[in-house]
Amino acid sequence: MPYPDYKPQSSEWVGEIGERLEITGLITLCKHYRRESYDPAKGYEHSFVIGVLGDDGNEYILFTAAAFPAKGERVTFRATVAKHNTFMGRRQTVVKRPLKIRGA
Repeated sequence: MPYPDYKPQSSEWVGEIGERLEITGLITLCKHYRRESYDPAKGYEHSFVIGVLGDDGNEYILFTAAAFPAKGERVTFRATVAKHNTFMGRRQTVVKRPLKIRGA
């Protein structure tokens, strides 16, 4: 298995595409990667994949270049549902445009 700390649990898709959600939970994943910038003059930019296990038991995934709390911290934020995804048999709600990120 490529992710040895991955523990399957029951997770459901949350909300409709385009719906704003308020999410409170624990950051379980924080992976850094470098990608080409949308502005060619900048070259590369740093981005993150953030996984949040919500207090509702559902898994939320966020791709962002914004500063975000570290793995193991609790957060509350609002975000828009981008799509519903399945990863390794687990349903995930992918969100975008996080606002008002704060420690829970």
